[in-house]
Amino acid sequence: MKRTVLVAALLVAAATIVAPSMASGASPVSGNVASRSARSKADVQRAVAYWTPARMKSARPWKVTGAKAGAAAQTVPARRGKQVAVPAAAVSVARPYTNAPDKFNGKVFFSHGSVDYVCSGTLVNSPSKNVVWTAGHCVADGQGDHRFHTNWVFVPAYSSNGSGNAPYGTWAAKKLSTRDAWLQNGNFRQDFGAANLVKVDGKNLGQKIGGQGIAFNRPAQQSYSDFGYPQAPPFNGNSQFRCNSPLVARDDPFEGPGPLTMEINCNMTGGSSGGGWIVDLDDQGLGVVVSVNSYGYTNDSAHEYGPYQGDEAMDLYNQVKGAK
Repeated sequence: MKRTVLVAALLVAAATIVAPSMASGASPVSGNVASRSARSKADVQRAVAYWTPARMKSARPWKVTGAKAGAAAQTVPARRGKQVAVPAAAVSVARPYTNAPDKFNGKVFFSHGSVDYVCSGTLVNSPSKNVVWTAGHCVADGQGDHRFHTNWVFVPAYSSNGSGNAPYGTWAAKKLSTRDAWLQNGNFRQDFGAANLVKVDGKNLGQKIGGQGIAFNRPAQQSYSDFGYPQAPPFNGNSQFRCNSPLVARDDPFEGPGPLTMEINCNMTGGSSGGGWIVDLDDQGLGVVVSVNSYGYTNDSAHEYGPYQGDEAMDLYNQVKGAK
């Protein structure tokens, strides 16, 4: 029997951390974790300086082959369970994004080759207080050259009218990690990514603003709050959006190892990739991330799909949670 593992959310830096460990006798995890670290302090500084407001505004959603993580084409038909007809549309989150859960959600910017891209992500609680949880395709190309992205930064609570508003600053990644199943095979069942952020003024981001919880091996049948920064039309990427939905069905987007993915009602578009699916939100805005926006189908704009956070995702988290 799989064990449900969670990391409690942090509202302030002084709160107690409850970190997961692999259960003795847990099911073997298929595959490994791949990582890339920044080469030097200069690389990190260049990444932050690179992201001018103009570049942030012109960056585009990342596109993947065979799914709509960046609003691309899907050629393999979905195999789904019974549909639940509960219409849901993304609603904009009220500004300013300086309270929980909004402040833990952010916009991700990165380059691949000569092109600039956007995704979404969530700052999660960890012993190191520097982990951003996102989609695998938001840290590495698993379907093309199989390389990690560059110039990777996270802007928590991003809110922009085109001028670029970073109330908590721009934070560069010193290490990017994902599952080998994503990096080498483009397996959407394991489309998870993580970034360890560099300290600013001697502190990690989680020490400054706290972090959302994260959980593994939870029942898939949940009521989800899905956050992201959709940028493909009809959205423009300037605002944070939220969808509330029950589980609609399980999906099978890839013939490979890992649990079936999950489907919810949500019409967010490219740019929302990597945004967290959160359950058990309390009155303080604290809950636990149990999936991320991963892909969709071009003939179905009303649903988002995310990987199930089982042992594979927990293995990734365990390998990045303590990176100082």
